[in-house]
Amino acid sequence: MKTRAEQVVALPVLLPTVKLAWQYSHSTQPVIEGLGLPAFGAATRDNNVALEVQIPLFDGWAQRDREQEATAQAQQQLAALDLTRQKVIQQVWSADQSYSEAADDVRMRQRVAKLASQALHAARKRYQHGVASVLEVLNEQAALVRARAQQVDASRRWLLARLNLAYVVGDLGTSPGLFSARALDAPQLGAR
Repeated sequence: MKTRAEQVVALPVLLPTVKLAWQYSHSTQPVIEGLGLPAFGAATRDNNVALEVQIPLFDGWAQRDREQEATAQAQQQLAALDLTRQKVIQQVWSADQSYSEAADDVRMRQRVAKLASQALHAARKRYQHGVASVLEVLNEQAALVRARAQQVDASRRWLLARLNLAYVVGDLGTSPGLFSARALDAPQLGAR
C-alpha cells in the first residue's frame, strides 16, 4: 500500500545524515591582474572538499504529522477493505441462502405436482366407476395445471438463484466450479 511505503520512507528523516562532496578543477587560462596590466600565463588547480552533517533537532512536529497522516490513511484503507470484504461475504451468503431456498421450493413443488397428478388419476378412476362427478375430475385437472405452473415458476426462480450465486462467487461457467459442485443437489426440473 502506498501509505505503508510512506511510513517506511518517513522514518529515515529522523536520523542524522552525512554528505561528503569533492570538486576538482584545472584551468590554463591567462590571468589578468587588472585593467591595462599585461596578462601572464598561469595554470590553476582547485581542490575543494566539503563535509555536510544534518542532525534533525526540531522540525515543528512536521515529521510526526506526516507519520500520523500516513498511519491514518493506512487505517482508512484497511477499514474500507474490511467493509468491502464484509459486503462480499454477505452477498455470497445471501445468494447461497436464496439458492438453497429455491432448490427446496422446486423439490416441494415437484411433490405437490406429483400428488395433484395422483389425485387426478384417482378422480378419473372414481368417475369411471360412477362414484365421482365430472366436476370433481375437472377440479383435479385445474389443481394439476396450477401445481405444474407453480413448479415451472419455482424452477425459473431456482435457475435465477443459481445464476446469481455463480455471479456473486465469480464463476459464470468458465470453470467447472459452482455448477459441478452443485450438481448433486440440483432438483430434477423435468420431473412430473
